Parts: sequence; C-alpha cells; structure tokens
Amino acid sequence: MQFESKQKRTFWLNAALGFVPDTLISAALAAALDGGVPGFFFAFIGLQVLYFLIWAKNSIWAWTLFKLNGRKNLVGHITDYLHKNKYPEPDDYEKSADGYLSTVLADENQPVDVRLKAAASLAEMNFMSTQGQVQNHMRLSIAYEEALENHKKSFTQSG
Repeated sequence: MQFESKQKRTFWLNAALGFVPDTLISAALAAALDGGVPGFFFAFIGLQVLYFLIWAKNSIWAWTLFKLNGRKNLVGHITDYLHKNKYPEPDDYEKSADGYLSTVLADENQPVDVRLKAAASLAEMNFMSTQGQVQNHMRLSIAYEEALENHKKSFTQSG
C-alpha cells in the first residue's frame, strides 16, 4: 500500500540527503582555497549550476534523438507489439496510453495473457514516473499514443 503523504516525506528526505555530498565538497573547496563562507556558497551554487547544465545537455540530447529517429522506431515496436498480442481496438477517445492499458487490464472479457501484458506495460510506465524519470515517461507516452492511433487504424482498414 502506498500513501501520498509518505511519498512526499520520502521525496523531501531524499532531496535533503542529496545536498550532503554537495555540502561536503563545497566545504572542502572553501577550506582548501581559503574562501571562507563566501567561498562555500560560491562552490555550492556553482555545483548546482553545473548539475543543471549537465541535466539540460542530457535532456536536449535525449529529446533530439527521440525526435530524429527514436520516436519512429519506438512507435513501430509498440504498434507491432499491440498487433502481435491482439490488443483490443482503442476507443475513439482515450484519456491517455495509461488509461487505455488500465481499461484493457480491467476488462474481464479480454484473455488473461492480454490483461497480464497490459499490466506489465502499465507497470513499466508507472515505474518510470515514480522513479523520477518523467521525461522518459513522457517520451514513452507520446510513442504509445501514436502507436495506439496506428493500432486503431488497423481495425478500420481491416473491417
């Protein structure tokens, strides 16, 4: 069982503990360079700026690769997966890819293997977001939604 309040406490505890190494590095730099308190804060802020720049570079690069070729490949793989595993036709309106998978999971008319595969896919997507991999979750959701559109079209073409 999970509680939102416990997740919030854990988040803030982890955030606070994340500053411990930065504090130690900043204190060591300030002491080594005789920077005193201003040197400590300069080093601490400098580390945060460095982390942000590294995050921005990684984020821009990941989205660029996704846009150039990753999206097309991922959509193709997911579309094939949906066809091969005989997922049901999506409705004309779906709230999200997560919503579609939840609907398949809850539909007792679906074969058990399809429902289990939907549960696994849903768990994979939820794992990313709960682990702070928000951008990976966003990219996967974008690809899943496009794959669901392709999957929906396959029903209208064959029927």
